[in-house]
Amino acid sequence: KNLKLLTDTTFLLQPFDIISVRSEQGYVVQKQVKIEGEVLYPGTYTIKSKDERISDLVNRAGGLTALAYTDGASLKRPGRLNMISQNQRDSLQIAFDKERKEEEQARIMNLQRITQAGVDTTSFSKQAQIIASDMVGIDLTNILESPGKRNDLLLEDGDVIKVPKQLQTVRVSGEVLNPNNIVYKNGKGFKNYISGAGGFTANALKGRAYVKYANGSVEGAKSFLFFNNYPKIKPGAEILVPKRAERERISAQAWIGIGTGLASLGAIIVSLLR
Repeated sequence: KNLKLLTDTTFLLQPFDIISVRSEQGYVVQKQVKIEGEVLYPGTYTIKSKDERISDLVNRAGGLTALAYTDGASLKRPGRLNMISQNQRDSLQIAFDKERKEEEQARIMNLQRITQAGVDTTSFSKQAQIIASDMVGIDLTNILESPGKRNDLLLEDGDVIKVPKQLQTVRVSGEVLNPNNIVYKNGKGFKNYISGAGGFTANALKGRAYVKYANGSVEGAKSFLFFNNYPKIKPGAEILVPKRAERERISAQAWIGIGTGLASLGAIIVSLLR
């Protein structure tokens, strides 16, 4: 029975009755997003409608400041973290924040250890990309110029949009002689920044070098015949040059074994031809 329709206040429940209390028609749990950095009113906002987009959130936050660097804006969209409890999520967030603070000091040391251990930095970079896989590269400049279009993504619960201030350096890491930060200069290309870091090392895998932009997107070098076409460099970008994997040298005993096998194979072929 629908208890809402009952006028008899003396209605008695019987054993094994089941009472179902449904939510109000049209009610949905509030979904929240956050915007940080160079906007007038950074903070947490509740999504008003299902079709609310990034441009709408920027407008609700008062727009961009004069120091905003739109090319470096990024969207962090939660993935598997939504499937765990809030306590576990908070613990992971604390650990992640602590790791980010120590990342800058540990970056050079880790690269040195990796190089000395002979580990292929290509696989190392893939692992780093997996860790940061919740970062979505967005083009905020295009989004604000053409709101509501394809690049203007719909907001989802837990989204975090970060708008950094104007960036002025380019980081060069990996297989270069002197990994460091170099002041960005308009018009300087990939090779200029590699030269500023001392040039490639002997083990550099030049054709697999790639650029990670401030908004989280990545673009790799493109090879054609014997030529490499490197990506364009923007403020706040990081150039990463992976290490060429060292091939294991064949020992003298292995060569002897190969020679013996070939000799045996030749003898079998001769015997068959007879």
